[in-house]
Amino acid sequence: MSRTASDLKKIVPISLACVIGVIGAFSYFVKYGPTDAFKANMVTFDTVLSLMAMAIGIINLSLIHGRFITRRRKGWVFSIILIVFMYAAFVIGLGATERVYGQSFYGVIPLGTTNLAYFLQTAILNPASTTVMSLLAFYIASAAYRTFRIRNIDSAILLISGSLVLLGQAPIGAFFFGSGVLDLKTWILTVPNMAGSRGTTIGIAVGTVAMAVRVLFGYERRPTLGGVE
Repeated sequence: MSRTASDLKKIVPISLACVIGVIGAFSYFVKYGPTDAFKANMVTFDTVLSLMAMAIGIINLSLIHGRFITRRRKGWVFSIILIVFMYAAFVIGLGATERVYGQSFYGVIPLGTTNLAYFLQTAILNPASTTVMSLLAFYIASAAYRTFRIRNIDSAILLISGSLVLLGQAPIGAFFFGSGVLDLKTWILTVPNMAGSRGTTIGIAVGTVAMAVRVLFGYERRPTLGGVE
């Protein structure tokens, strides 16, 4: 690769990120017609890029699992199931263009698959999601058991506060300990928990701003941005 091409790979991404980032930030703080229109167009462009990324993901999955099927690798039957259901759901979603039972679908090709899309959503996807979340409860309970073992003062505070919140959330806590455990649970969630959550949020916001400034000025070292070494 020539020196010029290498330089362009660094300059172009940084320049685009800087220009778009500055205009986008300006449009959030200053109401100005042209920059507002530019921001709206960038949001639309971001949506288009997201759809393109989804298309690339579908192609990538098809290639990977297609190789699994042709080479009869272990679990290749599941690859067939994945590809069949992926493309079937894709076609059904494209053809669902109506409103049924209070739920709207936004397909682009009227194929009359709205009822089938509703069935897949309510009879398969939602129950499957609920099942997965219910199974996670057992892993959460296992992790809580390992976390709540008292090793020092911090773990003791975590154990006590976590136990009080659990007792307050479950009906059995109020049954045995009265309404006071509910008030204590509410206080823990709204005072110390909220304070810690807000502190974490502020830290994330500061880190996000710092990362944005690094990207805008080309100091992010990731190769995809061609940052300054």
